Amino acid sequence: MSDAPDKTSRHFTVVVRRDIDRPPDALFAAWTDPAVRRAVIAPEGSDWHLVEADIRDGGVEVIQHRPADQPGTTVTRRYAALRPPRLIVAQSVSAIDTGPRSPHSVVAAQELLLFKPTAAGAELVASSQVVSVQPNHVRAVEDAWNRKFDRFEDELEPQPRETGR
Repeated sequence: MSDAPDKTSRHFTVVVRRDIDRPPDALFAAWTDPAVRRAVIAPEGSDWHLVEADIRDGGVEVIQHRPADQPGTTVTRRYAALRPPRLIVAQSVSAIDTGPRSPHSVVAAQELLLFKPTAAGAELVASSQVVSVQPNHVRAVEDAWNRKFDRFEDELEPQPRETGR
């Protein structure tokens, strides 16, 4: 991939893994539970709001970020395939309002979430294939998956989290 200054979009893949001491079927059921989804992607007290959550083949999930007095973001996720208890495939589009002086920024992703059995439970493997016009979105996508996994683990077994993860 060339980093030529005139490049107008970038394609990249981000993979984030997390081992959890629970069987894949229990993790899949929790991940697709609307109450858990709300806590994971739009936690209480945040500027994120879960507008719609239809988590099934062909279903749509809409999340909005509306901070006070600032432009916001709308994320629309369309579920292409759910194969309990092993696989979720979704297509995600984030429309980022950059304010009145700039055009909106759009980030499109194909998301794959695997629930792989391990001896101790399961490994969650998130893979996002992303097209973006901003180079800093690589880190943002990785950070977003890690925050989701942290909140998910908190929902499974609420307890103080060690820092430095």
